[in-house]
Amino acid sequence: TILSILGDETSKYPKMLDIRGIIPDCASVTLKRHSIEDLASKEAIARCIMKCGTRIDARSENSSLQTRGGTAMQYGFAAYSYETIEFSVTQCSRLLGPNAEPRNVYASLRRLQDSGELELNFKDYGRSVFLKVGQEGVNYFLERNSIDFDSHQYCLDDLRMSINEH
Repeated sequence: TILSILGDETSKYPKMLDIRGIIPDCASVTLKRHSIEDLASKEAIARCIMKCGTRIDARSENSSLQTRGGTAMQYGFAAYSYETIEFSVTQCSRLLGPNAEPRNVYASLRRLQDSGELELNFKDYGRSVFLKVGQEGVNYFLERNSIDFDSHQYCLDDLRMSINEH
């Protein structure tokens, strides 16, 4: 693929990016000790989850258990927790700051899980490719604010041929 060519050190093209891996992106946290608002008062990761997360709690106002009542068995684990929130790990890492990476989100979530604040789950769906653009890539794109594709056609054709060879 074009990503593997741009990240290959043995290619005749300069290495523009580093492929760090494919990571689980869709996370779900169940808060066990505090509400998200209380946790957000002392944890930056909770503030980010509040901004990008979706509350999927079984006890929401529209839930049939909420309107008709229910037992702890019907509520399941949610009966003993505050709420459940789904969010994107990559989106959350962007909200943490300009130098934050998904690994920082994972570390914070694991720390909170180890302290008993939350239960962490990753969904089977929703993965993302974690890329880091190297200095060569940054220089390439900064030099070409407005790319003239006609003048770079030979380079694009050459790249297409390399992709076909793989």
